[in-house]
Amino acid sequence: MAATRGVSNRMRWIGGGIFAGCIGAGIVAYFTETIANAMEGVGQEVFNAGILAIAVLMIGWTVVWMQSHGREISKKIKQVGAAVQEGSLPLY
Repeated sequence: MAATRGVSNRMRWIGGGIFAGCIGAGIVAYFTETIANAMEGVGQEVFNAGILAIAVLMIGWTVVWMQSHGREISKKIKQVGAAVQEGSLPLY
């Protein structure tokens, strides 16, 4: 939520994401038996592999993004820390 601090209507986006995640989890739960029995009984394994592949892609993207933006974030954090020490920014 901190990353969306400057985004307009951020609570709508966050709430929508939570709602969509709950709906998606409910759909998967409802079709668990169908998924498990799909593809001659290996549907659950294929589904799990797909979820793991998506997780790997997301983690990989995060690593690549952090490599390109890490210095900028570090610089900003140091500036904020110095401003807090000087007293020009509040502690919170």
